[in-house]
Amino acid sequence: MPGLEVLLELALTVHPGHPADRQEHAARLAARLGYAEVWLPAGDPFGRPQAERLEALAAAAAPARLGLAVTGDEDAVIAWLDDLAGLGGPAGGTASTCLLELPARTAPLVRAAGGPGAWSARVRLPAFDPEAAGTVVRGPTRERIVAAVAEAARARAAAGVPARRHPVVAALPVSIGRTVSEAAARALRDPRFAGGNHPQQAGLFGTYDQAQIQALDLAAAGADGLRVTVADEIDVADLLAQVRSLVVGATPVLHARRR
Repeated sequence: MPGLEVLLELALTVHPGHPADRQEHAARLAARLGYAEVWLPAGDPFGRPQAERLEALAAAAAPARLGLAVTGDEDAVIAWLDDLAGLGGPAGGTASTCLLELPARTAPLVRAAGGPGAWSARVRLPAFDPEAAGTVVRGPTRERIVAAVAEAARARAAAGVPARRHPVVAALPVSIGRTVSEAAARALRDPRFAGGNHPQQAGLFGTYDQAQIQALDLAAAGADGLRVTVADEIDVADLLAQVRSLVVGATPVLHARRR
């Protein structure tokens, strides 16, 4: 049986407030559904996971790749990266190989991440850097995100950097329901979606058909993937499968018709 076409690669951001077993459960489900990456928020104010914690989450996510989205000011991020390097130890391990999302490119951060080679292999940034391993786009509105995706894709093309080496990914909150009211209720129950991070303004939101159109708009702008934060619900497997169905199967055909 031929494999399904995939319009956009998927990544999951696990809930940083969940206990380890729930994070690993979500990571395992995402991997089974074909998500390519699983990301854990780290740094201030999320703390610094131990080596055993990273290894367990990476094992649960396999074959998806583990990433750490590190927040904080430059000094704090450098200190966090120094600690992370120590976790890897002489034998390496997950701490030495996982993807990293960092807030900016500076000479001290390049050094702390392991130098230019590691930067090109592991590090993704919020602004296009041809020597990084990707661009992660966020924004206060869907329109701004689409515009920023298109800008990053144009910059990548102008620099002659192939998409397979440097993906442009939109990081988005997601709340989908059978009705708009159900999607709104789902979002309301998750404190992470308060304020400017509400999926109605800055994510995939509404009915399935509405969310599919929003995903198609991002693909048409040049996105290679979506990193999703799904609503905090017990039926996380259904939510992850629902998001996956937006970007596989018939969706590429719909996308081709829109171009």
